Amino acid sequence: MSCVLRAATLRCSALLVLGCGQEEQAAEPPLASVTEIRITEPDLMLEPEPLMAIGGARDLPGHDLHRVGGARFLGADQLVVANSGSLTIRYFSLEGVLLREVGRGGEGPGEFGLLHTVHRFGPDTVAAWDPGLRRITLFDASGRTGRTVAVDIEAEAARRARVTTPLYLHTMEGTHFVVVTIQVRARYPTGLSREPHYAAVLDVTGTAVGGALLEGNERYNRSGSGGTLVPQSYRLYAAALPEAFWVGNGRGGDLTGYDGEGGAVRFARLPVVREPITAADRDRMLESLRATIHPATSAAGRERIEDRFRAAAALVDSLPSFTGLVAGAECLWVQLSRRQSQPQPWLVTAPMSGIARRITLPPDVEVLDAAGNRVALLSRDEFDRAEIRVHRVSSQGSTPICNTHPE
Repeated sequence: MSCVLRAATLRCSALLVLGCGQEEQAAEPPLASVTEIRITEPDLMLEPEPLMAIGGARDLPGHDLHRVGGARFLGADQLVVANSGSLTIRYFSLEGVLLREVGRGGEGPGEFGLLHTVHRFGPDTVAAWDPGLRRITLFDASGRTGRTVAVDIEAEAARRARVTTPLYLHTMEGTHFVVVTIQVRARYPTGLSREPHYAAVLDVTGTAVGGALLEGNERYNRSGSGGTLVPQSYRLYAAALPEAFWVGNGRGGDLTGYDGEGGAVRFARLPVVREPITAADRDRMLESLRATIHPATSAAGRERIEDRFRAAAALVDSLPSFTGLVAGAECLWVQLSRRQSQPQPWLVTAPMSGIARRITLPPDVEVLDAAGNRVALLSRDEFDRAEIRVHRVSSQGSTPICNTHPE
């Protein structure tokens, strides 16, 4: 009988409910069980010249990137890119040369209905996630199709959470898959509510071995059936390292992690500061919302949308502590909150080590992956062309980029 791990992140700790055919009991972890992460010097530096670049305006085989779903370093000499627009996976050398392209649209082996992303699954394997067909396909370093794993979210634990739509895949390299799902609601309760998510932990055959009930994005509903996402508020961020699957809510600095058996839960606290939201911040948020409203929307409809947004935005008085988690090969990359157009502050950490290093990235890039002293960044030019650049990350002296052991 599988165990169900229920975790809800609180301000300074997490509430844990573990059920294994027994009556559920709640337990709050003692303060001593929380690893306090501290920042150590010196800061990491992004070397300005890339080691390689693909996409953008380059007229080279495979460089016509469209809807990049993710990219992962594989071994010492490859970057594997999920090009969702063509439903293909492209293998590049670290000199930017297309080595091979696999996959296509369809429902057969090695085919995709919707290619969302790729993750490492062991030293020489990538796992491609298709939420449309609800399956994971493994490919080796030469592009050969391996195991196809069907994702059955109708398991007992998923039914308990009443979540129906699979969204995201994470992998604990070579051992477990973690599929995050969301409950689709026709109506949201009046007031504040959080979208329920469920993280199903699967072994390599697709058998559920555990899972976590998680609180997702925060919504505000004054009346009616619609719920407005609260801006700069509670968000669910998740990423998996080989030893643990980590979840954070973005409001506080707390991270909750658990292993592939849904047992050994760990807690870490990031050294982050929440900044108050200013009137200028609220104006920028409203302008960002207006850019997303369909041009055919009537003036009255626009006013209703903006009115609901203002009511939701009034509930928040500070920026979130962090706004993203990315799992590299060895460490978590934590995107700290910042105001629009400012350089991006990040922390690089192995949470249980208690150590973090700072690094600053350009304003308009997205971290795709990191391994060793390399990081892959995604950006877009003025013509909306995607470009992936691989940069070296330098560390002064003998201090490792990511200290995976406590000092």
